[in-house]
This record gives sequence, structure tokens and C-alpha cells, in this order.
Amino acid sequence: MNGLFTANAGTIVPPESIVAPGHTTGSSDMGDVMHLMPGIHPYTGGATGEGHSENYRIVDRQLTYIMPAKAMLMTIIDLFWDDAAEARRIVQAYKPVYTKETYLKMWEDLFQGE
Repeated sequence: MNGLFTANAGTIVPPESIVAPGHTTGSSDMGDVMHLMPGIHPYTGGATGEGHSENYRIVDRQLTYIMPAKAMLMTIIDLFWDDAAEARRIVQAYKPVYTKETYLKMWEDLFQGE
């Protein structure tokens, strides 16, 4: 899905403006979700400073708000086009880290030690 999003974003902004960060050490709820099912957590530009800090500022509203929304909508269309053939392919090829049960058990075990 990252590939679809990146390709779609490349039709809206110059491709050299797109950076695919790959694996990062950040943590998010979406990261947890992606241990169970396919998903993406794309990042876009248009801001300066460090995320979640007092120096974070939006400097390009078009790049921060409009472009990502358009690229995500284009990606959704790609996923659902042709009776959702691409979405079905992605889901079928996905190898989850956890099942729902093993994910919940992992958290239960983690909190047992508190």
C-alpha cells in the first residue's frame, strides 16, 4: 500500500519531493494495527520543527493537508477498483505478526508484570 500511496503522491507533487522513510523507531497505534492487518502510516511534508513539540509549525498547508488527502483518496480508489482486486491481493499476501488472540495475550502478559 505504501507503493500505491507514493505513486499517487507523485502525481500531485514532484517525485523528488517524496521521501519513503522505511522502518523507523517511532511507535504508533497504527504500528500495532499493522501487526494484525495491512495498513500504512504515510508521512508528508509541509511542517518544520520536531513532531509533538512546541516548535512544530505548519508552513505549507497545501502540502500538509490537501496533498495527503488527495493521495490517500486516490489510493483508496486503487484498492477498491475492479471489485477490490488490489485490496484482496494485499490481504491475501499479508503475513500478520499476531492474531487478535495472540496480540491481546501479549498485552495481558505485559501488564501482568506491573
